[in-house]
Amino acid sequence: MMIVLMYMLILMATMGPPVGEWSVKKLGTEGDDTFFQVKFSNQHDSKLALEKQPWLVNGGLLLLEGWPSSGLWKDTRLDKVSCWVRLRGFLLKAFTKNNVMRIGEMAGMVEELRWSSTQQILFNGYVQLRINFPIKESIFVGWFITVAGKKH
Repeated sequence: MMIVLMYMLILMATMGPPVGEWSVKKLGTEGDDTFFQVKFSNQHDSKLALEKQPWLVNGGLLLLEGWPSSGLWKDTRLDKVSCWVRLRGFLLKAFTKNNVMRIGEMAGMVEELRWSSTQQILFNGYVQLRINFPIKESIFVGWFITVAGKKH
């Protein structure tokens, strides 16, 4: 319990603006997994902790999920991790929002696409997506995109 609290203190310190009151409670263990409940004093801090994922703790991922609507911790799924990804190397003809979304959806569920302007993204050389990856599946590799009747 002390180790988890220490990691939680570090996480709260790195979240940005000061976080209000919070508490941690051990709920149970199933196999190698231990489940904790982290309560925040306000909705904003809870949302911030979820948005700032993934959290790396001692070389592994700390998976966070909103409290299940059933109110039972055993109904948590903890089967996805949300990460920001940079996609690079698009052919100019293939570089559209639609194609970026299609590629992102091959990896998981696209939660957000940062697309300020095509010119800015071309200048940067990448586009950013927040993808919710299923942790029990591998990412599909080897897909072609058809542009002007040709596969690239």
